[in-house]
Amino acid sequence: MVSTLLENILVKTDTLIERVFRPPRDREPVDFGRYLNNPEKILLIADHDLAGVCLVSCFIPTLQQKFPAAKIAVVVNPEHASLLGGMKRVTVFPWENRAPHQLDSGFRRLSAELRQRQFHWGLNMAGGGRAEALLLYAGSVMIRTGIARDDNDRYYNLIVRSGESGGIFQRLTNLMRALKVDIPADGLELPFTLSRSERQRAQRFIRQRKSSSGNGRFIGFAPETGPAKSSMEQLLQRTCMRLVSEYEPLHLIVAGNLASADELKKNEQLRAYLFFFDDLRRMIAALAYCDRVITGSAGLAWLLGKMGVRVALIVTGRDRLAELGIETPDTVTVIREGDEGGVENLAVGFTR
Repeated sequence: MVSTLLENILVKTDTLIERVFRPPRDREPVDFGRYLNNPEKILLIADHDLAGVCLVSCFIPTLQQKFPAAKIAVVVNPEHASLLGGMKRVTVFPWENRAPHQLDSGFRRLSAELRQRQFHWGLNMAGGGRAEALLLYAGSVMIRTGIARDDNDRYYNLIVRSGESGGIFQRLTNLMRALKVDIPADGLELPFTLSRSERQRAQRFIRQRKSSSGNGRFIGFAPETGPAKSSMEQLLQRTCMRLVSEYEPLHLIVAGNLASADELKKNEQLRAYLFFFDDLRRMIAALAYCDRVITGSAGLAWLLGKMGVRVALIVTGRDRLAELGIETPDTVTVIREGDEGGVENLAVGFTR
């Protein structure tokens, strides 16, 4: 509560400074015809979670096909940077603490770097939000647009009313079409692929940890990247304990450097079953070769589901996939907290 109050004070202070002391950056008119029809540098800002990064990555091939000479840059959280690292003609800018004001030192450093690059297009693809729209403005992007909301549209100089109905995906699709970027009739496909060496390393990782008889189930556990809710931590621990006690031989893989993983490391009964990853791509590669995956991350569930992995997505709060408006892959089962027998019977039903 205190941090929220302090954040609001900083936002209001920054807004006041902006109105009184900072000169407007738009004194010279922007040549919309020139930059809209032939952008040389395009900046995309993804949402803070993995689902937002996956969504943005789906639009990149279409933009590259429309503007083959354009350089594309994407702003993402640092832990997601490796996910886009293999895409050609794509530059990644890490942005960790998304402060919605220019008083933050990280915000100032990133906006200064963006100003040096002189982007022609800037698209806020985070589904709204002041911080992302303000970054486009502070970065002196020529044409700034995104899903308009009351707290961000004053930072845009191109307002596209994409309608309130439908999910974020549909509204971004409408935005792209307004910018004369044709979206395939059959929708967009996730462009993320694992390299041959990444697949071989993941297969070797699994093979080396199988029992001498060659049996054993590999269950991947992964909460949302970043600090996880305590309820998700407790749920993962209960599920892990039940799996270990009821199924042998069994091997568990837990995505590392996460709050819930830190809690699991303290459990002596589970320690022998746990393996941790600090790199997102290595984690995804290993999870792709698990028999099952249990996760609280909508983005990870969607990504692995597109790869054909059987996933149980635990929803403890808002339904992120429904919010995005993207189709749930056939191999993904959504289990909501409170569903009769859903979460409580997860350990039993998921290993059958």
